[in-house]
Amino acid sequence: MSETGQRSSAQRRRYPSLNLEQAIERARVLYDRERYNPTPIDLIAKHWGFKSINTGPASTAYSAVKQFGLLDESGAKGQRKAAVSQRARAILTAPSDVRDKEIRAAALEPVMNRLLWERYGANTGSPESFNWHLTSELGFSDTGAREFAKQYQATIRFAGLDDDSADNTVPDTPNDGDDDPRESTAAPTYPKAPTVDVWNTPTGRVEVPMHHPPATARMSRHAIPLVGGKQVILEGEFPLTEAAWNGFMVILQAFKPGLVESEPTAAPQPPGGQLREELDE
Repeated sequence: MSETGQRSSAQRRRYPSLNLEQAIERARVLYDRERYNPTPIDLIAKHWGFKSINTGPASTAYSAVKQFGLLDESGAKGQRKAAVSQRARAILTAPSDVRDKEIRAAALEPVMNRLLWERYGANTGSPESFNWHLTSELGFSDTGAREFAKQYQATIRFAGLDDDSADNTVPDTPNDGDDDPRESTAAPTYPKAPTVDVWNTPTGRVEVPMHHPPATARMSRHAIPLVGGKQVILEGEFPLTEAAWNGFMVILQAFKPGLVESEPTAAPQPPGGQLREELDE
């Protein structure tokens, strides 16, 4: 779906604009300037050389550092602050064994990185086939696919996850700060790919089980003309089952407030208008 699903598709394709090494350098600048102190996010942007957090490059850089789990945020709207997270402090100050584990955990923290890691690992195949998967199956634009592939591959290399001889275990959950992470005896594992897709719709939060079409799936595209000259594009694995169609209708209904314009209100009649109409009759 194109016109009717742009917002939800953008949320699903969310990924860091920086690779992990670049994000860590941003966190290092913040740590050098503010240590552990919560700092207004607009000031953080200025520490990074931007004029304001409201500029595109500043907001995407901030989002990237946050997606890797390197920032702890508090407050809302104009009162938002952030500080380097425990993970960032470990990466910047802890012994190398702890640092390496936290870097590997950070690399797979962004949802899209984790999803693609579960499917491809470090070997994404040819650039052409990886690009095809991102654009045809995950809805990336060509530019977005190239940017994501560059970020993903640089992050995996930096984290050492492409080295078969490395200890590529990643903790299930971050340490809460009460215990020395070097004393942990739990057997770490890779995080699993998400099983549900979370969409924040105008009517609230909607969770939909994630579906990964098999390689043999036949996708079809349907242009549906609408009253007023507009059209909606449906793309998917058709035909659907009755149950799948009913589920699709439920999801579409949840998005209705953001997709459908309100009917214009009728102009108020002048005083006595109704009476004059009745007299005319």
